[in-house]
Amino acid sequence: MKIGSIAASSSGTIDLTYVPQYIYFNAATVPTSFVFAVDGDGVTANLDGTGLGIMKNLRLIGTTSNGYLIQLTDGLIRNKNCHLTIANAVASALDIYGFSLVNNGRQYFNMVQNKALANSGQTYNKFAIMGIPAMGASDFLTATYRDGLTQQLTSVELPVIDTQVQANPVTVIDNVQMQVEQVNYVPTADRSVYVMRYVKASGVTPVVVTQ
Repeated sequence: MKIGSIAASSSGTIDLTYVPQYIYFNAATVPTSFVFAVDGDGVTANLDGTGLGIMKNLRLIGTTSNGYLIQLTDGLIRNKNCHLTIANAVASALDIYGFSLVNNGRQYFNMVQNKALANSGQTYNKFAIMGIPAMGASDFLTATYRDGLTQQLTSVELPVIDTQVQANPVTVIDNVQMQVEQVNYVPTADRSVYVMRYVKASGVTPVVVTQ
């Protein structure tokens, strides 16, 4: 359902009393900021325009033109006061939709932007998605898998691997199945890195995890 609109060329906030599983909007020009905050649980998504390009339409085989589907949770989470703030870059109102396909969500898809400094070497683990949109050809990235495989991956290979799970591949490591144990990334220049992790929502029924 439509949950609100953001005025033309401005920033606006939509307040909700629940967390929808998905947020959707259609924008010819990408918003410059997308922030979702939940009272008591903090900011669960904080993305700029580049981050939206990484985190939109994840694992979709077909997408709508200019469509942005952002998954916030694993299902509908009720009784939460939350606030969606978007900086609309389009010279017309931007309609925002929120919906769920699963009842009783348990966890947030926490999406944040990090900075990997030049030549520093940064290790990332326990992530579902790791995106490096400006990854350089000479950047050094080593992935270690849970089965013991260790290999270097490049900016050419990451989008190719991503074609296995979505129609519009981007420079990401898709670790939704948690097959990657850790990634060590040594960029030749400062790079923005966008990371999505699963974070349990407070005040909901505990998740039962089986190994």
